Amino acid sequence: MKTYSLLAFGEPIEIDRLVEEKRVKFVLELEGKDSGNLELSGYELHLPRDIITPPHFNNGTSTSEIEEMLKQIDFPTEVPENFMAFQDQDPAFHQLAMVFKEMDNLEFFMVDMIAEFGDCRENANIKEMTDSLLVKYGMGNGLEKYLLKMNEEYWRDKFYNIIPFPAELHIGAILNRISEPGALETLSSLVQGNPQNKLIMNLNNLENLREEMSNLGFKKELIEQMEEKMKANVADFKLYDSVEATRGRVDMTLSFKQSSQSDYYYLNKFEVCHEKGQPIKAGDKIMVLTQTEGADKGMTKVFVHVSEAIAFFNGQKEMFKEQNGVSNLVIGKDANSAVKLATMENGKVNYIQKEFGQTYRTSPINQTIYVEKGKGFSAEQAVNLIQGRAVYRDDMVSQAGQQYKAWIKLDFDVPKDRFGNFMINQYTDPAYGFDLSKVLDKFEIKELGDPAKRVILEGSIRNGNRALVTVEKNGEPVKLELEAVPRYSQINLYTKEGRPEKREQFLKQPDMKQEYAQSRNKAQEKNKKQGQGLGV
Repeated sequence: MKTYSLLAFGEPIEIDRLVEEKRVKFVLELEGKDSGNLELSGYELHLPRDIITPPHFNNGTSTSEIEEMLKQIDFPTEVPENFMAFQDQDPAFHQLAMVFKEMDNLEFFMVDMIAEFGDCRENANIKEMTDSLLVKYGMGNGLEKYLLKMNEEYWRDKFYNIIPFPAELHIGAILNRISEPGALETLSSLVQGNPQNKLIMNLNNLENLREEMSNLGFKKELIEQMEEKMKANVADFKLYDSVEATRGRVDMTLSFKQSSQSDYYYLNKFEVCHEKGQPIKAGDKIMVLTQTEGADKGMTKVFVHVSEAIAFFNGQKEMFKEQNGVSNLVIGKDANSAVKLATMENGKVNYIQKEFGQTYRTSPINQTIYVEKGKGFSAEQAVNLIQGRAVYRDDMVSQAGQQYKAWIKLDFDVPKDRFGNFMINQYTDPAYGFDLSKVLDKFEIKELGDPAKRVILEGSIRNGNRALVTVEKNGEPVKLELEAVPRYSQINLYTKEGRPEKREQFLKQPDMKQEYAQSRNKAQEKNKKQGQGLGV
């Protein structure tokens, strides 16, 4: 909003927005400073009023004819003050003139009624009714602008429920309550007059986190869970999600921490874990049930992700060195009906369910992804990175503070860093020489012929996805999955079942194969010279 205010040269400006299929207006209030700059001092939400128009009044005076006339008008975006002078040239102006004439007739009729019967209440009703009709059919078009020019103070309150807010309040707090006028009015009264209002700070914190999570691509359900935890004032908490991977799934754990100096919450990192074992069925829980020798009660700990449960279960070996006991890793709807997956007695694992064996013995691959104010690898990119694919970032920043573009890939072939993260390989753009668009143009891919589909396809590949494309094989169209391989300045193609396909067979021209092989060899030589990157 402050960007708009700087362009207004001291005058209030209006911003129309469509929120939840409702057209609303924000009016920015600007204040001149001694420095000559303009600052936003506050803003008003203009919420369109819901207009209910009864068909007639108590004495039977009908306004239905006027409403029918208004329904027929195709209102222009502008209605000049002297529009009646142009009613012979524009049908809309002529129709509108007839509406005002009919309204005048109604008022004259009521004046006669008052003179005869001495009751002016019905005249007020007529005025209210005709005003409502003008608002109902004038909202958002030239008639609204015309009426506001005639008498802004009067008509503004007719068209809108006006709710003021201080400049310090994040606009997201308003947009997320747009369908609750009562809540907005209550909020307005609570936040007025004190920029250091604790409610303002907490709401801004919530809206900033909403925005950050949305920018990173996390699901709406996770954002709602975050809000619930904040409202409950949980100091530190984690949120969990899982997405299907090419093989197995990727579990995500988001860590939120409340500042020790204030009530502010921060999302500084999330962890992705590639788990190739079987997922937990809906409604089931994975638990560790522990009973130590001499203790009256056992301990039950519930986990969301299998990998976390296994790590905790194995971590109990140290505890059992000092105190004997039994621990069971189980899965089910509750502890009483759960099925045993593994059992440990006095620090030794003595049973592992056969079907669970591969999951238990296969260490998951994990990586901590650090973010700052909603910037960093998105959830989608992180999920693809941990599966070994490359993603493209155009907002990387060097240690010298210079922004650059690069393809990024985790290096699984070297030891992790001291924080337990994989190192990354970077293939800078354009220095490294991998141009995705040019590489794609070498292949017969149907989607490339449609500019709109091409943009979507390239965007998906840059985020590290295996994108579905259509190629021709043995004279028949087939669907294959395509991923970028910047290390060798190439792409890989796979069947839907994950089997690799020879990409050379899909080149546009057979004689391009030799050129293709030469470019691949150059890329391999260049890759040997490419240094290691930094941790994520």
